[in-house]
Amino acid sequence: MHNELFKFKDHDEEYCLSPTHEEAITKLVSSVCKSLPRSNYPLLVYQITWKYRNEPNYRHGLLRTKEFLMKDLYSFHRDEDCAHQIYEQVCNAYERIFQKLELNSFKVPADSGLMGGSLNHEFLAVSPVGEDTILICSKCNRGYLNNKTQCEHEDKVEQRAIELGHCFLLGDRYTKAFNAIEGSSDTAVDKKPLIMGCYGIGLTRLMAASVEILTSKDSNNIRWPKRIVPYEVAILPPKKGSPEETVGNEKTLGRLLQLDDNEWFVDDRTEFTIGYRLKDCEKMGIPIVIAFGKRATQQNLCEVIDVYNNRTEYLSYEETLKFIQNYYSLFC
Repeated sequence: MHNELFKFKDHDEEYCLSPTHEEAITKLVSSVCKSLPRSNYPLLVYQITWKYRNEPNYRHGLLRTKEFLMKDLYSFHRDEDCAHQIYEQVCNAYERIFQKLELNSFKVPADSGLMGGSLNHEFLAVSPVGEDTILICSKCNRGYLNNKTQCEHEDKVEQRAIELGHCFLLGDRYTKAFNAIEGSSDTAVDKKPLIMGCYGIGLTRLMAASVEILTSKDSNNIRWPKRIVPYEVAILPPKKGSPEETVGNEKTLGRLLQLDDNEWFVDDRTEFTIGYRLKDCEKMGIPIVIAFGKRATQQNLCEVIDVYNNRTEYLSYEETLKFIQNYYSLFC
């Protein structure tokens, strides 16, 4: 970790950009925990902030960078049982998050390394650009690091994988050093360091990993998990001056635009053709595109393009609304 620190001087004082915040958060908690009643535990503190590491091998865009956005959660407990309970709850929450993002993740027992602690797991998703190597059992569908194999089956496949998140049960390593003690008792014997856990998801890495894993290798477009697409639906009005620019189409377009509860993108660059703008929508990863092309004039239909499934339908206004409602119902 020492080599990954960004260091600099200002007015003859030495500083560093923090690559991790366990020490800072424990010091903060130590300043208040002695006066907290027992009912305040477990104490959970989170942050979403930028971190910095002087990575010697930064690569693959946002997968490994020197500056990255992370979600951190820190938990503080009066006893081991509570700490293990919260640890399992957070691990289960992480698994649900990755599942909702359409990522097949594996919860893998891992080494504590410099962080220390008694228990920790990595959450890994298979990808050829990943830096970790895991063994996946085809029978129990579980993943293991090479040195942590706990499966008796012999049918294991070695795969490269991307780390999406990490959970640590740190014990009293940090709380003891910073005197973060549970202060409900007046006797010195009963005052013991809090039990600490920390949990993190690299948000910028998660975005990059999602696109990397879900996007087809033979496609020039990108695919997002539907939960985090930049826009859910794009609307492409007719090209200015084209035969499709009719009063009827304007009314249909106006009715669609009134449905403003959803995250829709309207590409009003009507100086460009629909085909040109459709390519841009595909490159942005917008899953559904509604275009007002030739059939909009000839048959009074909307061209509804399911970009992710490479499927096009020509629907009436009412059928288009039903299509969109069905699409949204899959992710509510």
